[in-house]
Amino acid sequence: MLSVRTVFAVRYEFYADRAVVSSAFAMQPLKPLGTGKPTPRKQVDGSRDKRLKGAERLGSAGKPDEAVRIVRDLVRETPDGFERFFLLYYEMCWLLDMGAVVEARSKLNEMQTQMSHIDGLGSQMPVDPQDNDQEELAAGSAVVFRFAETKLLIKEKNEPLALAALEDLMSRYPRQLSQRIFDELRREAEMHAGMLLANADRWLEAGVFLERTVPTKQYKPIWSYYLGQYYCTVRNYRRAAKLLKESITSNMPPEWQSRARYMLGLSEYHLAHVKEAKRNFEFCVQTADTEYIRKNNIWGWLEKTSRDLGLIDEAERHRKMREEIEDISPN
Repeated sequence: MLSVRTVFAVRYEFYADRAVVSSAFAMQPLKPLGTGKPTPRKQVDGSRDKRLKGAERLGSAGKPDEAVRIVRDLVRETPDGFERFFLLYYEMCWLLDMGAVVEARSKLNEMQTQMSHIDGLGSQMPVDPQDNDQEELAAGSAVVFRFAETKLLIKEKNEPLALAALEDLMSRYPRQLSQRIFDELRREAEMHAGMLLANADRWLEAGVFLERTVPTKQYKPIWSYYLGQYYCTVRNYRRAAKLLKESITSNMPPEWQSRARYMLGLSEYHLAHVKEAKRNFEFCVQTADTEYIRKNNIWGWLEKTSRDLGLIDEAERHRKMREEIEDISPN
């Protein structure tokens, strides 16, 4: 079996160390998938290295369209094989940041084609390489490809398939994922697994992944949002309140913020912080959609907190709003 180091020396680490991910809210790319040592300059074309780094800077500055133009030039100059595989991965990620999901799907298909052109493997590369605890080319490429597929499925809003693909990746390649070079990829995969499980209302399973996740700076707000909801679900209201407060940032989408405020309101109420609970429920009704307000009885919670605070007139107004929204049939 051909090892990565035998076939490519340290090029594997060079490219894995530069693979791109996207932040949750701001959709800014660039966080490495691995922590392997960068390739010594003498083993990588200096000009190409400089151009790739330039593309990364553009991507992280919120200019994925410019990053794509650079990486496409690099792809055209690169023969079939491993380096082209990873360049296509970068391009796919930046296309996702641009919202060009259909184009990104075509790049994933090209990545799959490139897997049969990787140096030293050719058409003999198995469809599902076996897991192992070495930096092994076939299995390592399969890990990156499956992770890319998961990212694409999430953007295609096909969360059931994304979750299935992610669970397949983690169950099929646990030993590969334990490699140092895939530390960041593994952590992001586990975080996505937690979020997808939460969205599927599988909160107890989600908590296992969310609790062991160490989020990067740009992912911390969304991680706090999900983990805070998990703690609220399991009635650990003190931890829930702390994390949900941390999740609310200026660039958090209003829809997400209204949900964070609702869960924070519930947590504060159960901690006997009635004024804080009421304030968060008030924010929620100002920003949440009608169905969410009705489904979660937020006017009812405002009525209850107002009565608890002795605000009878206000409680009556909230009661009328609750009754009015209860008469609205769900879509």
